[in-house]
Amino acid sequence: MAAVEVLKNLNTHGGRKVPEDAPTSFVPTRYAEYLEKARTVGDDTGYRHFWELCVILKLRDGLRSGDIFVPGSRRYADPATYLFTPDQWELKRGGFCALVNKPAKAADAWPKARKSCTPRSPSWKAPSPSRCPAMSARSDSMRTTSW
Repeated sequence: MAAVEVLKNLNTHGGRKVPEDAPTSFVPTRYAEYLEKARTVGDDTGYRHFWELCVILKLRDGLRSGDIFVPGSRRYADPATYLFTPDQWELKRGGFCALVNKPAKAADAWPKARKSCTPRSPSWKAPSPSRCPAMSARSDSMRTTSW
């Protein structure tokens, strides 16, 4: 975000040269060489163009991932605004739990959930090659055959 502030300052005051201490840690490695070359040659305009492009790319990526949000925006809103606050959840928890027929406390739901999470049902049997024509058994290994 410091780079965005530097860019805003440049645009507001009509600056043409990116300051020497402007952040560059966000610059992707594929563009770092261009920045370095422009700085070495003394091409301030080229450096600004590449640096500004990198700032915009980083902003775009942040907006897409949800790391950066725009207040008042529908598309780029803060994801936390879609969730209930803890106080709102306390008021609505009973209704939601009744709707899905689950207890409101995890400690109450754990015994039932644990009982239903058995590794295997006793009636489960591994498929035999005779019931599954795409497989054939040889010694202890399975081999798939083409259809």
